[in-house]
Amino acid sequence: MSIGKRLPLFLLLLTALFGLVQGHVLADDSLEAAILNQVSGIEDVALSDLQLVTLEVRLYEQTAVTVYQAKALNLATGEAYGLLVDPAGNLVDGAALASAEQAAYTARYGRLEAKLSDQLELMAADETITVAVWLAMPELPAGERPAISFDPEADNGPAIALPAATQLDGSDKDTTAALAAQREALRASQQEPAEALTALRTQHINQLRAQIDAVQVPFIAAMADLGLTPDYVSESAPIVYLTLSKAQVEALNQRDDIDTIYGPNENFDLMSVAKPAQKADVVDGFGYDGAGISVAILEDSRIQFTNPYLVSGTTRVPADANVDDHATATAGMVASQHSTQQGIAQGVTLLSANGTSYADANMSAAMDWAAITQNADVINNSWGGNTGTTAFNVHDRHLDYIVRHYWSTVTVAAGNEGFATDRVTSPARGYNVISVGNFNAGGTTAWANDVMNGSSSTIDPSSGMEKPEVAAAGTSITSTTMNSPWTGNVGSGTSYAAPMVAGEAALLMERNSSLEIRPEAVKAIIMASALNNIEGSSRLSEEDGAGGVDMHAAFRIVDEGWWAWTSVDTNSFPLSYYVYAYAGETVRAVISWDSDPNAAYTSDPLDADIDLYVYAPNGSYQTGSLSVANSYEIVEFTAATTGNYELRINDFAFNGTTEYIGTAWWKGHNAMTPFVSTGWGTPPVGRDYFRADV
Repeated sequence: MSIGKRLPLFLLLLTALFGLVQGHVLADDSLEAAILNQVSGIEDVALSDLQLVTLEVRLYEQTAVTVYQAKALNLATGEAYGLLVDPAGNLVDGAALASAEQAAYTARYGRLEAKLSDQLELMAADETITVAVWLAMPELPAGERPAISFDPEADNGPAIALPAATQLDGSDKDTTAALAAQREALRASQQEPAEALTALRTQHINQLRAQIDAVQVPFIAAMADLGLTPDYVSESAPIVYLTLSKAQVEALNQRDDIDTIYGPNENFDLMSVAKPAQKADVVDGFGYDGAGISVAILEDSRIQFTNPYLVSGTTRVPADANVDDHATATAGMVASQHSTQQGIAQGVTLLSANGTSYADANMSAAMDWAAITQNADVINNSWGGNTGTTAFNVHDRHLDYIVRHYWSTVTVAAGNEGFATDRVTSPARGYNVISVGNFNAGGTTAWANDVMNGSSSTIDPSSGMEKPEVAAAGTSITSTTMNSPWTGNVGSGTSYAAPMVAGEAALLMERNSSLEIRPEAVKAIIMASALNNIEGSSRLSEEDGAGGVDMHAAFRIVDEGWWAWTSVDTNSFPLSYYVYAYAGETVRAVISWDSDPNAAYTSDPLDADIDLYVYAPNGSYQTGSLSVANSYEIVEFTAATTGNYELRINDFAFNGTTEYIGTAWWKGHNAMTPFVSTGWGTPPVGRDYFRADV
């Protein structure tokens, strides 16, 4: 028997709807020894060559079984092995466990979301409830996007051979000009005209609409035969909202054309110096403000566009009386044009995707409008709900669907449930969105003063995915308001952190338009450049994720061409990129890919488990990121020697057909651009690490 490199994805089943609790644990010596002994015996590998790199606990709630999912690395060959063990370290049958858990869940709930089943038990016979019916449909391909030119060895050595003095102080203006021209040529080859992007999106939307119609139309007809009329039919996903009696919901639970029936959610606003603290002012100084990029503010209420500091944009329901400070403040954090209280990307086109209320159907309608009617490049969500549960809800799934199939970058507030109190709220639990925590910048630009806000949600959802991905300034924020004097302190919360990252995404897209339809790359860039380590590990930690965002560093990744995006299938691996690093330089790299929300959320929607390895210039293994539950991997290391470091991407498991991977890396020592300084490692904010052209 060989446990091999690939861990079948049936071991990753049941993590979303079924409430399979998963977490990251530290192995005690006995468990680690038992796991490595299992691998050594099965694979005939010397114990001295093995290292335990991943250990995650899984509780199958319906069958009350606890197991550990492990990955071990063969340091000699780079091969990874996966296995599932009980608390004593004995191998267990993952397929049998998954089958038993699914059978137990189905016997108890059928197609109902567990929370909905509990709600039905408390309902009287004559009560009604509004449900979201996600219809069963064949798996959809990810959708073809054109390839863009990337040389995997573009960063393999200095772009131009420079004298040693120039490498350090950048005094050679001719060299910096040559570097600038080289980068500009690369960007020109990657840019995509706005008209071409719009045409591509429109064609793709029409194709998806036909496939969704194929399941929605017959279902709606069947409901009409029963005298039922939908409250709302989603344009972007196979969702139909219905208001039903308890008996009618129970009858729907017997239909084979339904994937999942979701109950109602209690959704709400997530409220509880920002621009310079996050280096957005530096990008502004380069002449970039998000012009030409559309950002949708998706909330229950509409933006008050009569505010003189907001350029009037399009509103989904212009006559809606529900206009408030929350949506207006959130919009201002992205696009305020006030002279001293500027938004992150004040030149963007603002879209007010107002649901008119936080009713689930209305919020789905707002999502459809932003993604399909407006083709929004970025969709910000400063709202949430689904507290007190571990599972995904319909909105997590819907936004994941939009990222994968409609290619918008989606930012979501992580929630304000507080440390150790509750998990991040929905829809921040989605795999494909960027979930954002809230840090307090303390009214200064010095990173040393930054702390996480105690209300920011940090506990991972039941999928085990590490959330939030990043943190942004969201405490004691001044922004645009509904009434004169039109700006003021609007409070604190992850509501105000998320639009900071939405604005950051817009700046990156303006610099390179190909990012408008590549959310996987945008996420990788934002995480790789989140250099403000507020707490815990600088690589990845529970409260601030990859760290506080640094928009200057993110912009530099795009400007230097330190990123890539490509489609992959089972024949694409291993896939490598090369980073030239000087000894002592800090290097960070991230890969990001999507879940498949079309796959039943009664099973894990990750079709791929992809790992990231780093190999030193001499070919030896340097470090790696081999998580189980994430749709991203992140590494950080200090280069011991000068030379080319290989970022090797490998598929640990790949059950789908095609996936898209975004890759980004940052290095912070002896690095040069024509407009900003050389720095040293990851510096305090007071010492900028990019060199100004002198």
